[in-house]
Amino acid sequence: MADTSSESLEIHAIRQEALALAGIGLLRLSAKGVIVFIDEPAMRVLALDWAANSPAELVGRRISELIPGLFPEERIAAQLRAEVWPPCHETSFVTDSGAIRCLQHDCHLVSDPVSGEKQIQMILRDVTARKSAEQQERIRQGVVDASFSAIGTVDLDGAMTYANPALLRMWGYEDASEVAGRKATSFWRDEAEALQVLEVLRRDREWSGHLAGRRKDGSCFDVHLTAMTVVDSDNNPLCQMVTCVDISEHERIEEELRRRIELERMIVRISTVLVSQMSHDLTTSVRFALEELGRAAHADHCFLIFESKDRRRVGNGYWWRSDGSFTSPIPIEGFQIAKLGWIVRRLALGEDVAVADIDQLPRRAAYERDLFARSDLGSGLFVPVRYDDRNTGVIGLGTIRHGVVWDEQTLSFVRIAGEILANVVHRRSAEEEVMRRAEFERMVNAISTQFIGMPPDEIDGEITHALGTIGRFVQTDRCYISLLSTERGMVTDSYEWCAEGVKSELTVLRGVEVRDRFPWASQRLGAGEPLVLERLSDLPPEASAERTLMEMQSVRSLLNVPITVSRRLIGIFGLESITREIVWPDDMVVMATIMGQVFGNAIVRKQAEEERQHLEDQVRHAQKLESLGVLAGGIAHDFNNVLMGIIGNAGLAMMELPPESPVCECIIHIERAAQHAAELTNQLLAYSGKRAFSLKPVNLSELTRDMMHLLETVISKRAFLTTRLSQELPAIQGDAGQLRQVVMNLITNASDAVEEAGGNIRIATGVMYADQAYLTATYLQDDLEEGRYVFIEVADTGCGMDQQTVSRMFDPFFSTKFTGRGLGLAAVLGIVRAHKGAIKVDSAPNQGTQFRVIFPCQELRTVVARPQAPEQESLATEGMVLVVDDEPTIRRVVRLTLERVGFRVITANDGREGVKEFENHKEEIQCVILDMTMPVMDGKETYYALRKMHSHVPIILSSGYSQADARIRLEELGTITFIQKPYTTTTLIETVRKAIRTT
Repeated sequence: MADTSSESLEIHAIRQEALALAGIGLLRLSAKGVIVFIDEPAMRVLALDWAANSPAELVGRRISELIPGLFPEERIAAQLRAEVWPPCHETSFVTDSGAIRCLQHDCHLVSDPVSGEKQIQMILRDVTARKSAEQQERIRQGVVDASFSAIGTVDLDGAMTYANPALLRMWGYEDASEVAGRKATSFWRDEAEALQVLEVLRRDREWSGHLAGRRKDGSCFDVHLTAMTVVDSDNNPLCQMVTCVDISEHERIEEELRRRIELERMIVRISTVLVSQMSHDLTTSVRFALEELGRAAHADHCFLIFESKDRRRVGNGYWWRSDGSFTSPIPIEGFQIAKLGWIVRRLALGEDVAVADIDQLPRRAAYERDLFARSDLGSGLFVPVRYDDRNTGVIGLGTIRHGVVWDEQTLSFVRIAGEILANVVHRRSAEEEVMRRAEFERMVNAISTQFIGMPPDEIDGEITHALGTIGRFVQTDRCYISLLSTERGMVTDSYEWCAEGVKSELTVLRGVEVRDRFPWASQRLGAGEPLVLERLSDLPPEASAERTLMEMQSVRSLLNVPITVSRRLIGIFGLESITREIVWPDDMVVMATIMGQVFGNAIVRKQAEEERQHLEDQVRHAQKLESLGVLAGGIAHDFNNVLMGIIGNAGLAMMELPPESPVCECIIHIERAAQHAAELTNQLLAYSGKRAFSLKPVNLSELTRDMMHLLETVISKRAFLTTRLSQELPAIQGDAGQLRQVVMNLITNASDAVEEAGGNIRIATGVMYADQAYLTATYLQDDLEEGRYVFIEVADTGCGMDQQTVSRMFDPFFSTKFTGRGLGLAAVLGIVRAHKGAIKVDSAPNQGTQFRVIFPCQELRTVVARPQAPEQESLATEGMVLVVDDEPTIRRVVRLTLERVGFRVITANDGREGVKEFENHKEEIQCVILDMTMPVMDGKETYYALRKMHSHVPIILSSGYSQADARIRLEELGTITFIQKPYTTTTLIETVRKAIRTT
C-alpha cells in the first residue's frame, strides 16, 4: 500500500509539473466562491502576485474580493445546484495593474475528500497572447480578403498556404482547397523561371516583375507579381506573400494597378502600425493612418470623427491636412450633429455620401454647403464608421478642388480603413475607460483613507488638497464644497480649488439662502438627486436663477452631488468647467457621490470636535465667570456692609452737629467718598448679575439716539462717530438705565482703542437671525434658542486685541490701560447676562474690534403700576422697630438713627434671635428691618417665620446685594419693600415711615 501511495504522489507531482510547463493552472472553489486550492500557474494566470506571496496565502479568500465579477458567487451556486457545466469557456478581466487579460477555463464538479462538499475545479489557461494574435490575424485577413488584388502566401518550402478570393478568380478556381498545398511554381507557365524567382526572393526577401501565369483551364495570361518575405520580430523569415495583377490589358489599367497597389500597401502599413502601436500612442497612430490614406487618395483633407455618448454632438475627432497640420480648419468638438440633417440622414441609413462639387448640393443641404466652404472643401467623400453594429462616426476625404469624382476603388479602401480605425479607437477607448475607472477608484480610496484618524485641525488643508487632486484628474476648472445650514439652507462655509488662471468664486454664495434663491436645484439636491448638466442649454425654463448664476460665472458644464449626513443635507460637492462642455459618465457621478460623503463625514467630524472643544471652553469660561461673579457679588455685599457703617455714622454725626460746625464739611467729604465706593460696588453687582433692574419695553435705536449728545462728549477727540440705527426695531424687555450703561461702556472702550492713532467708531442697531452655530460662538450663550434677535453693535478701527486679551477682556479689574478700574466690560457682561442676551466679539491686532450685543425679541407685556397710597400729612415718628442684622455696626447705626427721630428700636444679631424678639414684642412692633444674608437663620427663613406669626407687619428687606436678588429669593410673595445697602440716614428714615404709613 505504501508503494502504491508513493507512486500516486509521484504521478500527481509529474502531472502538476506537466501542467505548470504547459502554463495550465488549477483552481478549486467552494459553493460560496472561497478558494479551496490554487497552484502557482493558476496564481500567475489570474495575476494575483499582488495579493499574496504564495498560493497557500490565497486559500480561504473569496475570489470575488480578489477579481470582482470574474466568477460571481451566485453563478457558482446556481451551477452547483443544477450540476450543469458550460463547455470550455473564455472570458476577460482587468488585472490590478489595469491590464486586460483573456482567460480560458474548463469547469468540473468535484467533491471534497473529507467533507464531501460539492466544489468546482477549474483548469485555467492564459490565452491573452493568442487572442491578441487572433485579432491581429483577423484584421489582416479581413484586409486581404476584401482586397481587389490577388493575394496569396507561400511557405518556405514553396507550397501555397493561402489564396484570397481575387487570386482564386484570377486563376479560375472556385475554392481555396483546390490550391492549398500545391507547389507555387505549378501556377506559372515556366516553372524554371518561377523557381529562379523563389531563389531570388529567399535571398533578397522581395521581388517584383512580370511572369506568365497558367489558369485552371490551361490558358495563360500576363501577371505582374509582387512578392515579399514576411519576417518575425527577430527578422526570421515566416512565409512569402505575393500580390498578383492581371496585366493582360496593361495599357488600359496600368495606372489603376499602380494606384491599387499603393492603396493596398497603405492598408497594410496602416494595419501594421495600428496593431503594433495600439497600446502606446493612439493619436500618433491614427494621424499616421489618416495621412497615409489622404496622400494615397490624393486628397487635401482626411478626417475621422466620432459622435458623443449622447449621439447628439460631435465627440472626439482626428484630422489631417495636406499642409502637414493635424487640426480641423473649424472647431468641431461639441458641434450639433442634427444641424447636418441632409448628410446625417443618409449616413444613418448606411449610405456613403460622395459630393463631387459642394456648389451642386441640393437646397435642403444649405447648412452643409456653408460648413464645407468654411472647412475649405470643394468636394468630399463621407463614409459611415460602424462599431458594435451601429454607426458611431464618419471617415472622409476632401479636396480643395471642385468636380472630383470618387471612384469605387477609393471608396472601398476608405471603408476598410474606417473599420480598422474604428475598431482600434473604440477598443483603446474601452481600455482607457477601464484604466481610468480603476485609477479613479484608487484615487478615491487613497483620499478616503487619508481622513481616517486625521487630527481635526488638518482636515481643512487635506480637503483643499483632495479637491485639487480630483479637479486635475477630471480635467475640470473648479472643484468645490459649499456647506449649508440645516435650518435655512444658507451657505455658511466653502472649500475650493481652481485650475491655473481660473477665477475663484469662493465667496459668491457665502451667506446666500440657496433654498429661496435657487429653488429648482435645491429641490433636486434636497431629494438626494445629483445635478448633472453637460451644457447650459440643458437647464429647464424654471431654472432661470441657476442659469443666471452659471452665466455670471462662465460655467459651461456642471456636476453637483448632495452631501448628506444622517439623511440631512449639509452641503454640495461640485465640479465645474468653464472652458469646455463635459459629458459626465455615470461612474463619475457615482464616484463624486462617494467623495461627497467622504468629505461630509470628515467635515462633520471636524465640526463635532470643534464644537466639543468650544463647549468645553465655554463651560470653563462660564465656570470662571460664575466664580468671578460669586466673588464679585460677595465682595460687593460685604463692602456695602462696611460702607453702611461709614455712611450711617457720618449721617449720625451730621444729625448731632450744628450746621455751622467746621466738622460738617469733613463729614460731607467722608459721605461722598463712601458714595463713590458704593458706585464701585454697584458695578461689581452688575457684573455678578445681582443688580436691581426695572424691566420695561425698550427700543435700542431710540435709546441710542437719545444718548448721542452725551456720547459725543465722552469719546476721544481723535475719534469720528457714525451711526446706522434701524428705523423699525422691535422693542425688548430691559432696564433702560442699565442698557444705557452697556452703550456707554462699549463706546468708552472703543474710544480708548482709537485714542492714540485716531479712527472711526460706528454704532448700529438691527434685527438678525441667529442660528445655533452663531449662538455657540458668543459669550453667555446659555442655551439660547435660534430665532430673531435685536442687536446693538459698536465697532472701531482701533488697535484691536490678540486672542490672549480677548480671553480676559471680561475679567473684573483686567485692563490694558494705565487708567481706569477695568470694570466697564465686566459690568457689560453682567448686565447682558441679566437680560438673557449674548455678546459676539470679533477682534484682531491692528484690525479693530466689533462688539455685537444681541437680545431676544419677546412679546411685550403690559406693566401695570400699583396705585400709590395717598401721602399722609403726618409722618410716623413713634412705635417700635425690630432690626435683624448680623453686622454690629449696622445694628448700631440703624438703632441710633431711628431713635434720633423718635422710634423705639430693639435689635437681634441673627434670624433665630430676631424671631424670639418678635414673639416677645409682636403686639408692639410696627416694622421690621431684615437683612437677607445672615448665619444660623437667613433672611428668607426669618421672613417666612415672621409672616406666620404676623402676616401684616411691614417687613423691610435689606441687603448688600440687590432688590432683584431679594425678589428672586421671595418671588412668590409679590411686591416687597427693599432698601439697598449702603443707604443714608435720610433714606432709612423715609423708608421706615413709608412702610408704617402704608400698612
